[in-house]
Amino acid sequence: MKPALFIVCSLLTCVLCISAPLEKNHVPADSRWVVHADLERLRGSEIWSLAINEFSEKHQKKIDAITKAIGSDPTTDFTGITVYGLDEEQENAVALIYARYNKEKLISILEENEKYNQGAYRDYTLYHWLDDKTDHIKTGIFALDDLIVISDSQKQVEDFIDLLHNEKDSLETISAAPLAILASKTENPILLVAAVELSTISRGKTNRAIAQNSKQMLMTLNETDQNVYLDIALEANSLPAAEQIKEVVSGIKSFINLRHSQNPDVISLLEKTQVQLVGELVTIRFDYPSADIFDMMMNNCKFMNK
Repeated sequence: MKPALFIVCSLLTCVLCISAPLEKNHVPADSRWVVHADLERLRGSEIWSLAINEFSEKHQKKIDAITKAIGSDPTTDFTGITVYGLDEEQENAVALIYARYNKEKLISILEENEKYNQGAYRDYTLYHWLDDKTDHIKTGIFALDDLIVISDSQKQVEDFIDLLHNEKDSLETISAAPLAILASKTENPILLVAAVELSTISRGKTNRAIAQNSKQMLMTLNETDQNVYLDIALEANSLPAAEQIKEVVSGIKSFINLRHSQNPDVISLLEKTQVQLVGELVTIRFDYPSADIFDMMMNNCKFMNK
């Protein structure tokens, strides 16, 4: 798949699988990044209507099979997912899955895992199993009637339990926390990606020049008047750093343009992508008709056509 279209498809694939309004009281105040989406807003969008009708028509039997197996309809019962982390290490990331779920069916599935076992922390049962795809031991809890928490790190799950007991601060209780301030700059977008202290998170990663030159990043995905809007704001460490980021982004656009000059979809996407520099702030804005985005998904995203 072509790079630019792959990015679009990946973003929309993620959105189609997740969310509901960000619960700031469930995200620790010392988190450095958070990814969240609002499925309720997405369900009212044009692109959801087009995508779910097409997907359901082709894959209703698969949807029914999943619903029977786990006790939840993947198209309606998963109301939210938030993923956050204190650093860039995957094993320290925590996923919060908001859903109407069948606890008994999920436990019966876990019991079939070769590494399944149980532990305890406070008044919660800790469930452990092996993730065959990553070869990592996962730890999960049924935190609330509509919330499941999963992480590679048992400590992070235990810390979340402490958060529920009001023994750790959250983005709600510490509204002055950097990530809380950043996440508050937008109101319930379809997709939210926010990160602070990017230069320290990416320290030692030589292939992450943009992150190393940035203080923080806010990305939102929305749909208004049947148009999809993607906005990215990168606050740089300095004016020279901001200029470098803008040059890197412009260079990426030029490379894609050269590489795919014969593809009208790619060229159209590039033409709709605006990059601007205002002081130490680099902004990237993209907007496109929802129906046209859906057509690109159908033409280029394998998951929509299988």
